[in-house]
Amino acid sequence: MTTTMPQINTSHFSNVDIGLPAATLSSNALTVLKKRYLMKDAEGNPTERPEDMFSRVATTLADVGIRYGESRKDVRDLARRFYDLMTSGRFEPNSPTLMNAGRPLGQLSACFVLPVEDSLSNGHDGIYDSLRACALIHQSGGGTGMSFSRLRPKGATVRSTTGVASGPVSFMELYDASTNAVKQGGDASRCQHGRPPDRSSRRDGVHHVQGGSVQDHEFQHLTRDHR
Repeated sequence: MTTTMPQINTSHFSNVDIGLPAATLSSNALTVLKKRYLMKDAEGNPTERPEDMFSRVATTLADVGIRYGESRKDVRDLARRFYDLMTSGRFEPNSPTLMNAGRPLGQLSACFVLPVEDSLSNGHDGIYDSLRACALIHQSGGGTGMSFSRLRPKGATVRSTTGVASGPVSFMELYDASTNAVKQGGDASRCQHGRPPDRSSRRDGVHHVQGGSVQDHEFQHLTRDHR
């Protein structure tokens, strides 16, 4: 069954030459765009063509110039130049920009570094505070990196509860599971990088996890340094 794609939306380029060039794309690139980047309706069918996506991105980024005194003509000219760069394959922005520019999320950054402090929650950068931020970033197509070196080792005493810590690897598994859950309904695979505790660190959890090493644990979505 062949899906009829909508016509190119040229409203973004009002008062500019309507003869927009078609995008130069391979069949594989078209497949990826339809699956991950083009806007879709409630049934998952694309509601824009690649050229619509590129014009959406170009005008959204160029429109920022208006805030800094650029004329409407200069902004339109810049949008057109950016459109030409993308459709010719000479330059492509990151995935969040292609997916989110001109859309409600509006999140255009690809990579975020999140602190993970040795507290379940402190209102800012505790384990679950950063986990929440991580999930929201992944929802919008961004990737994250974090260090778990600040977390106390497995078996260490927790004074506030008189219990013992579960160790950094248990929380790495938690972050990994969260990434998998968010990925299920997302547009693209998320990148998440986690740095385990250094072996030389005073708070090293590597020697305290079950199995003896963080390398003994398999993560589906969390890449890690091998230190």
